[in-house]
Amino acid sequence: MNPINWRDPAFDDGLRIIKTEDQLKIPGLRMFGKHSVTKAIPALYPHYHENAFEITYLCKGTMTFISENQTYHLSGGDTYISFPDEVHSTGAVPISLNEMYWFQLDIRADNFLFVGNEWKERLIDDLRNVNTRLINTNTGEMQKLMKEFFRLTYNQEEHERFQAASVLLYFLNQLIAYSKKQEKVVSKDIQAAVDYVSDNIYETISLDVLAEVSGLSLSRFKQKFCQQLGFTPREYINFRKVETSKTMLCKGMSVTNAAIDLGFSTPNYFSSVFKRFTTLSPSEYLKTNK
Repeated sequence: MNPINWRDPAFDDGLRIIKTEDQLKIPGLRMFGKHSVTKAIPALYPHYHENAFEITYLCKGTMTFISENQTYHLSGGDTYISFPDEVHSTGAVPISLNEMYWFQLDIRADNFLFVGNEWKERLIDDLRNVNTRLINTNTGEMQKLMKEFFRLTYNQEEHERFQAASVLLYFLNQLIAYSKKQEKVVSKDIQAAVDYVSDNIYETISLDVLAEVSGLSLSRFKQKFCQQLGFTPREYINFRKVETSKTMLCKGMSVTNAAIDLGFSTPNYFSSVFKRFTTLSPSEYLKTNK
């Protein structure tokens, strides 16, 4: 399939919300969207955005992008940038459980985000000079900025357009600054929980045990885990179990035995969790991976 020049139409069903430039009325902002993915949806096929950057901020969950033969795996707190006219997709990877914001910046627009040409050119040059497509921000500040921008633009009053543009400009400048700090830190206590999940993937894993391994109270553990990895602990456990099950199934193990070995209460529950993360039932997954 040849890449297409993708234009998002206006849309709002409560979970997926897209505002277009005609609605936003902020020069240079082609669209802005929010999507809460409650079950896996099909992968994005190759596409590009003519004369526009697309910036995706992932609040929680995971997502994969492919561009210029490189694969980028995002988790909560990460931002992905596609450059103008750059072909990108999610490959064969379905879009799994997550919450994200994304927007497109038209580099040809006059009065770009209500700033003068000098500041417009400087900002666009700074974005072009970002040397990676995946930027690790992993801070509550960036998510707050996206939420505030969404609030200002969802039921927009005319005077709020300028405030919204200011919030977006601050987000972009912070993003450029974060692009120069590439290390994403997982603290030792949360890494201990991640290691425990890997070492005990075939067991029924209790959140109380993970909190104990981390040396944190249960409430603090759940909060800190989600902040750093973009998953709730239970979502992460199920995600890792589904990834492990793929190898088991491809080696010929039955769905029932895989479910039992991985500690799921019933094969039906295992199949339900598997489909949430992959869009496919275990049997459908096997048919596509023979």
